[in-house]
Amino acid sequence: MTNARPKGSGIGWLFEILFPALLVAAGLGGGFSFLLAMRMAAFASLGDATKFSAVLFALSLPVAFGALLVWRLLLGMRGREGAARSRGLAGMGWFLVLAPLGALVMVVMLQPYRAQDPAHYLVIFAWVVVAAVLGMFLGGLLPIAGRVGALVGTLALLLLPGITTTLTAPSRPSFDPSSVTREAREEHRVFLIGLDGATFDVIDPMVAKGELPHLASLMERGARATLMSEMAPNQPFANSASQGMRTPVIWETIITGTRPRDHQVWDFYQTKLPFLSEPLPFRMPFPSRIGSLLGAQDKPIYSTDAEERRAWELFDDFAADSLSVGWVDSWPAFDSGHCGIVSDRAHFDTRATASPEAWEERFAWYYRDFPSIAEDKLGKVFLADYRKAMVDDPDELLEQQGIFDAIMDGKLHDQWYREGLYRETAKQVFGYDYDPEYADKFAKTDPLYWEHHLVGNEAADLARDNFYADVAVDLLKERLANGSGLPELSCFYFPSTDTSQHWLWKYYEPEAFQDVDPGSLERLGDSIPAVYRNADRIVGDLLALADENTTIIIVSDHGGGAWLEQGNAPAGTGESSHEGYSGNHRPNGILIAAGPGIKAGFQGEDRDIYDVLPLVLHVSGLPIAANMPGSVPESILEPDFLALYPVRDFEGYGPRVIAPEVLQKIKAGSAGDDAYMERLAELGYAEGEDQE
Repeated sequence: MTNARPKGSGIGWLFEILFPALLVAAGLGGGFSFLLAMRMAAFASLGDATKFSAVLFALSLPVAFGALLVWRLLLGMRGREGAARSRGLAGMGWFLVLAPLGALVMVVMLQPYRAQDPAHYLVIFAWVVVAAVLGMFLGGLLPIAGRVGALVGTLALLLLPGITTTLTAPSRPSFDPSSVTREAREEHRVFLIGLDGATFDVIDPMVAKGELPHLASLMERGARATLMSEMAPNQPFANSASQGMRTPVIWETIITGTRPRDHQVWDFYQTKLPFLSEPLPFRMPFPSRIGSLLGAQDKPIYSTDAEERRAWELFDDFAADSLSVGWVDSWPAFDSGHCGIVSDRAHFDTRATASPEAWEERFAWYYRDFPSIAEDKLGKVFLADYRKAMVDDPDELLEQQGIFDAIMDGKLHDQWYREGLYRETAKQVFGYDYDPEYADKFAKTDPLYWEHHLVGNEAADLARDNFYADVAVDLLKERLANGSGLPELSCFYFPSTDTSQHWLWKYYEPEAFQDVDPGSLERLGDSIPAVYRNADRIVGDLLALADENTTIIIVSDHGGGAWLEQGNAPAGTGESSHEGYSGNHRPNGILIAAGPGIKAGFQGEDRDIYDVLPLVLHVSGLPIAANMPGSVPESILEPDFLALYPVRDFEGYGPRVIAPEVLQKIKAGSAGDDAYMERLAELGYAEGEDQE
């Protein structure tokens, strides 16, 4: 992109390529970083954004130089000289920037992007053609004159993401709780129940058959609406195990009421880079060699990574007590003021699983199950509190640590659960005789292999849901027994309704798939309804502890359906990262609400995930913050209730502040990280699953 040719005939032509290459590399590195800064607020500071764009610039420069070198040689062969060659190089430079960045924007705009869809393929192809035409036009119109112009342009492109980061940083004004009046709601309580992936497509036919009495009762005495989900720009592909609707992103949006670019949870992972002060708030899928070169490391999302305050933290400001059981990304559990928390890792981590800490000894697997695992599998005595009790006895400490390592490293815990708990759960929910030794008895081509594999995976999630349901009921009953009353806000989360559709949908809708084994269909044709019946039972157990002053709000983050993008193939022949999958996300989730002020038997218009927290706040007498893009679904509320309690808005609830001791506590990560990432791999959310 320069008209000026260096003096001298030796290597002068290399400079003719170098300066356009600098601009192309800066356009690619700075342009991509600019998109991340604008769409996802990806960087913590101007410095981080500039460093990231500079690294991408360095990675792009050899590619840009090589491409322009080839083009320069071709132009020379065609007899292009002087200004014509300069315009040709400038045009190719524009094309090299416009084509990939524009294609990326197109993919995100088309999401979910389907590579197999001829229309989607043609859109990308058409853009490449347009980029070529634009490149030729801009090459003639805007060739950069001289080396100085190229260097100035390169510097400006590299600084653009940092400037954008600074100008678009979210504003979180300080908040004084005394400045906001909380309207009185006589002995009012809220149960917010998350049923991941639940859809009316399954619920309605089952309700019609009388199979979901508790959900049916709630809809009869309350209101319902379809809750529309939202796709994340970093998950644009239809063949991803989410169709762009990632569990952590959406549940964080629901519990904070804010946009992902504000709460900064974009995925199951973050990518740590040693040259950035803060991790990228999503997983950057660098090719393995480049990732190793850059020192990139993926880290699971923790409760401390979210940058907006969660619902129970907002209630803390008003001295309102709350309870959170199993909520997404609630590890580590820490004291936020008035909230009791049993984190989503209580069933597989070894510390910081609950707050107050005394709850760990009651609920965490480490205390509850490890002694039995050690006795059954090792014939040894394991003391879960050995780190505290035996610090003065090095030999005993060493022995106990060895038992712990044997359980964790040898995965004896997984074997123990599969032989007992998961087997019992499969029998109880599915009526299925699950054999934990199935992999040694059946070939992968045998339908019985896949039956056991999928049932075993789902039994783990069902056991997880049943465990957290028991914890929730236990804690609520304890409060009622000791006269404390129900918490003003209780949040519960259960994922089995989502994982069941991923693994078992072909048995629910066999006509959408090829060659579903008749024997498998006979044994597992009722598997997804069985999971919903289990969820309905859990809802009923919670409802039994509520009273007439309790508002019940049940939501899902998305719906589910047949995953036709898997190629309509039988299990065992699909993509390896999604092997066995037959269901995937759909945007139509659920909203069911019942309680004081909510219309009975009402079908509301479609709402979206941003409206959930405003509803929770409004029925609890609290105003809606300006940074919450959703609104209270007034159509489901009784006119008299709205007249008595009109919707209120105000500036905001202030920044989220995590105590330094909490942040220090998790710096080294956790033993549960490995178990968490292995589970994500089983679900198809591991590295590489969304790459085309």
